[in-house]
Amino acid sequence: MAKPRNSVQHSSELKWIHLRELTIDPAAQRACRTGWVCLRLADFDPEQIGYIVVNRRADGRHLVIDGQHRVELMRAAGWGDQMVPCELFEGLTQSQEAELFLARNDRVAVRPYDKFKVAVTAGEDAPADIERIVRQQGLCVSAQLRDGAIMAVQALRHVYDGAGIADAKEGPSALGRTLKVILKAWGRQASGFQGAILEGLGMVQLRYDGKLDQESLAERLAPFPGGAPGLLGKAKAMREVRGRPVHHCVAAIVVDIYNRGKRAQKLEDWWT
Repeated sequence: MAKPRNSVQHSSELKWIHLRELTIDPAAQRACRTGWVCLRLADFDPEQIGYIVVNRRADGRHLVIDGQHRVELMRAAGWGDQMVPCELFEGLTQSQEAELFLARNDRVAVRPYDKFKVAVTAGEDAPADIERIVRQQGLCVSAQLRDGAIMAVQALRHVYDGAGIADAKEGPSALGRTLKVILKAWGRQASGFQGAILEGLGMVQLRYDGKLDQESLAERLAPFPGGAPGLLGKAKAMREVRGRPVHHCVAAIVVDIYNRGKRAQKLEDWWT
């Protein structure tokens, strides 16, 4: 069971702090989106900035917890030499900063990857365990599309949590098996770790737990025309006919591939 997030109970006070003193800890924050800043630069209104949430660490540095985009907007608007009103906390740890960030989201919608990264820093059990499982397979969770990296953090979490499969058990081990099959079938190509592929194959692992020959499944998926992109394309076409989510269609196709040519130990049809 996931550890509930501990709310930060430390008291704070309002202080004016110079912009040049404010900095960011990438491990406890999302990456700054310069596009957000550029879109708002022409209409910059200092009256709409509000308070920046800041932690003064033991080493004296002022770390922005909530408001880094507004800080960058002020700097871009030529306010880099100004004092700004801040809600100041004293001596929070990095994990407490991350917890507070998750509790007080900025005015910019937080990307799933950023929330996942910060949750790992905050020490939340499920995200940390997901990252461990991913790294165990020689992969990583990343915001960049590249081989050996997984951007689809929501799909990872869905499989880990049971992906909506009734009576599903062992989500963490199902996630590990899913990654192993993808690696054996298609290697480290980024296309194999798209969200619908991960979640669809993960749902198969969860529903048919104990009935799957993992080696056989990987061997049957490997020669699929077009590889993982081909499978995803077929699933999208099936969605138009079935009217079901793409990851369910991926699961149905995977079951059909696994059953093809088998006379015994076939899996029950996905749509049954």
